[in-house]
Amino acid sequence: YGMGQYSSGPELSLCMNEVYGLDIDVLMWDFASLQPKYEHLRRTVLWTNRAGMHPTRPILFSFDTFGERFLKIKEFDGITGTGAILMQSEALQRLKLMLPDSNAVLDPEKLPAALRYYHCDGTIEGAIQCEDPMRNFVCDLEDDMLDETEFNGGAANPKICRKEKFQTKPQCMDARYQVSWHPGWKDHILKGRLLGHFLINILDDSLFELERLKSVIGSDPKHILAHLE
Repeated sequence: YGMGQYSSGPELSLCMNEVYGLDIDVLMWDFASLQPKYEHLRRTVLWTNRAGMHPTRPILFSFDTFGERFLKIKEFDGITGTGAILMQSEALQRLKLMLPDSNAVLDPEKLPAALRYYHCDGTIEGAIQCEDPMRNFVCDLEDDMLDETEFNGGAANPKICRKEKFQTKPQCMDARYQVSWHPGWKDHILKGRLLGHFLINILDDSLFELERLKSVIGSDPKHILAHLE
């Protein structure tokens, strides 16, 4: 669930049940654009405390750089049964640039929909990293920069990636707030699949550990729970 122009606190921290519901598996801290690195950590601490008190003990994913803010979230890892995981923004950007470049393949139309016109000649969705904090350091290339000579003259000029970024029809007819610093649907699906892959791996490991415990202390759920606690 996403809410535009909201920081992690106090509203979202104090109203988690009302906003996110009572059955949460994952919570994502993704407020870096509204909470710069130099701000005081009190809002992050409040959000983490409230998340740790939620009855379903969600896994906390932090989409951020590695630093004091994530370390503060990490302090709660395991204390209340809540895990804390960092999805490092710099590493994610490197991963994005490893995906197929639609400008380098013979026929980008043959790429899967989620990869087609996502990475174009060193840009992601037609945008580049920039030094503009008001745009969360993600800026669209201006049209006069999108000439054929600068970008190899390929079919997947970054202008096409930018155009395809919010092409959501017919599944979604109203893709609002189409600005450079808002990710397109392909960026969202990449993050979702990375989170899903991680959760599947954790579930797989948990099942192996459960079988190991059953072989050691028996199958009584009370004994297993007491051992884990």
